[in-house]
Amino acid sequence: MLQNSNSLTALKKLSNVFLFFLVLLICSSYFFAKQVFAGDEFYKEMDISYNVTEEGVIEAEYQIRIRNLMTERFLEMLVIELEGVDPIEPKLVENGETKAIIVSKEGDRVLLSADFSQKVVGRDKVHEFLVVYKDKSTTSKNGQVWEMIFPKIPKGSGFENINVEVKIPKSFGKLAFVSPQPLVSTENSSNYLYYFDTEKTRDKGISMAFGQFQYYSFSLTYHLENPINKESEVEIAIPPDTSLQKVIIESFKPVPSSTYVDLDGNWKAKYILKERQRLDVVLVGYIQAFSSDRLSETLTDELKRSYLKQDEYWEVNSDEIQKLAKELKTPRAIYDYTVSSLSYNFSRVGITQKRKGALGALYDPTDSVCVEFTDVFVALSRAAGIPAREVNGYAYALNSKVQPLSLVSDVLHAWAEYWDEKTGKWVVVDPTWGSTAQGVDYFAINDMKHLTFVFHGTSSKEPIPPGSYKLGANPQKDVFVALATSPERREINAEIEITKDNKFRLGTMKILVRIKNIGVFALRDEDVEIYFDRNKTLSFPLSGLIPFEERLFEFEVTTGLIGRLTPSQIEVKLGESVKNYNTNRSIMIFKSLTMIACVLLTIIFLVYVRFWKKIWKKNLK
Repeated sequence: MLQNSNSLTALKKLSNVFLFFLVLLICSSYFFAKQVFAGDEFYKEMDISYNVTEEGVIEAEYQIRIRNLMTERFLEMLVIELEGVDPIEPKLVENGETKAIIVSKEGDRVLLSADFSQKVVGRDKVHEFLVVYKDKSTTSKNGQVWEMIFPKIPKGSGFENINVEVKIPKSFGKLAFVSPQPLVSTENSSNYLYYFDTEKTRDKGISMAFGQFQYYSFSLTYHLENPINKESEVEIAIPPDTSLQKVIIESFKPVPSSTYVDLDGNWKAKYILKERQRLDVVLVGYIQAFSSDRLSETLTDELKRSYLKQDEYWEVNSDEIQKLAKELKTPRAIYDYTVSSLSYNFSRVGITQKRKGALGALYDPTDSVCVEFTDVFVALSRAAGIPAREVNGYAYALNSKVQPLSLVSDVLHAWAEYWDEKTGKWVVVDPTWGSTAQGVDYFAINDMKHLTFVFHGTSSKEPIPPGSYKLGANPQKDVFVALATSPERREINAEIEITKDNKFRLGTMKILVRIKNIGVFALRDEDVEIYFDRNKTLSFPLSGLIPFEERLFEFEVTTGLIGRLTPSQIEVKLGESVKNYNTNRSIMIFKSLTMIACVLLTIIFLVYVRFWKKIWKKNLK
C-alpha cells in the first residue's frame, strides 16, 4: 500500500508538471502564433525586369514568389505599392491565366491590386505569379539624351529579396548617369544590361541617363541699384538655353516683372526699382550640358550681316586684321593662328585690367587672357566673311593652369563661336584652352564643360554677364557652379488668361489668350490646344517661351447670326495647364434676338410712320 501510495503521489506530481508544461506550451504557441500572424506569415521575394523599347516605353515584369511560413495562412489578394509611375494595362499572370489589375492613385503613390484565382495553402508552399505593365511617363528624350526613372519599392512592402534587371537599347548611347550604382553591367548584341540587388533598390528608385551630357547646379547673385530719384527699369542677363545646354530654374527671388529673349539669344529679366533702391536678386538652378546639338538653329540674313560688323573690341576694318584674314581665310586656320600667336598671362587672372581688343592683343601677344584670344578669333573671322560671336560663361576645369579660370573671384571664361553655313550650326572653339592645354585641340568642341551665361554678337561688351553686377569696394563672390545629379522632373506650368474682345462683329467674336510660362524651363515645340465644348478645334505652336515670359494669341469663333453656333465653353490647354472660359451662349443668343427684334421693330415703325405720312399728305391735298 505504501508503494502504491508513493506511486500515486509521484504520478500526480508528474501529471501536474505535464499540465504546467502543456499550459505553457499552449500559451507560448498562442504568443508565437500571434507574432507570426502579425507580420511573418510569408516570405516575399521578387525579380524585376525593366525592358526599355526603342520608343522609350518601359515594359515591366515583376516575377513574384511568396512562401507560406504558416500552415493555415494564404494570400487572397495581390497589393503592390509603387511610386512615380503611370502603369498602362497592368495584368496579373497566374497559372497561365491573365486578369486585369485595378490601379488606384494617391499623389505619387500607385496601388496595384487584384484577387488571386488560386489559394496556395500549406507551410513552405510557394505562390508564384507575374505582374506586367507598360509605362512611358518616366522616360524622356531631350536631344540625344534619354533619361528614365524606375519606381522604388517602399520599405514597408515586406519583400525580403529584390533583384532588378534593366535592359537598355544600345541606340540610346553610352551610360552617362546612374543612381544607385549597379552591381553588374554587361551587354549583348542589342542591349546594355544592368543588375541591382536588394540593398541597392530598397526604398530607392533607379535613375539612369544615356547619351553624352552633364548636369551642373548654379547659384548667381545680382546686386542692383537705382541711383536716380525716380522709378527706373533695370535688366539683368541670366543663363540661356542654347543648342548645347538646357537651363532649369529652381528659384528666382524676387521674381522679375517680365522676361524676354534678345537678338543674340540672351535671356533678359526686368526689374522695376524705386528711387535710390538697392536690390539683391538670387537665381538658383541647373544647367544640362550636352555633347551634341539638341536644338535646330537658324540665322537670319540680317543677323549674319550683324555678326560680320566691326565693334569696339573687334577692329574688323583695320588694315592689319583685313590682311591677316585674307591670308588665313578659314575658321580652322584662324583658330590655329590665334593659338600659336598669343600667350596666356596667368598673372592677369582675377585682376581688373583694361580689355585690349583684337588689335591690342596682336600688338602685345604675350600678355593675353581668354577675352583677348576670343577677340582675335572673332575679329579675324568677321573680316574673313565668317559670322562669329563671343561667349561669356563658366568653364568647369580641374586644372586651372591648363584650363585657366578664377576659382575664387567671379572672372568668367570667354570663348568663341562661328557660324557654319554648311551645317547651319554654331561651332564652339576655345583658342585659350587650345593654347594652354598642351596639345589638346579645342576646335569644334562640345565637351560639356563650357556653360553659356551670355552671348556677345551685336555688341562686343553687352550684356554684362552674371558675376559682374557688383556694389561696394569689397565685392563678394556671386557665382557658384558645381557638378550635380539629375534634378527632379518638373511638368509644364503655365498661367493662362482668356478674354473676349468686346468690339461688335457680325457672326464672329474674337478671343484673346495670354499665356505666361511660370514653370522652371523654356517651353519648346509645345502646342496650345483649343477645345470648343470638349472638342479639339484649334491648336497653335508655342516655341521658345522662357520662364516668366508671356505671349498673346488670338482667334475668331464663328457665332452665327444670332449666336446659335457659339460654343458654350472654350477650353485652352498647354501641357497640364488648363483654363476654361464660359461664353454665356444663352445670354448671347438672347441679346442677339433682342437686337434683331429691336431692328425689326424699328423697321416696322419707320415703315408705319412713312405709310401714315403719305396718307396724311394725301389727305391734305
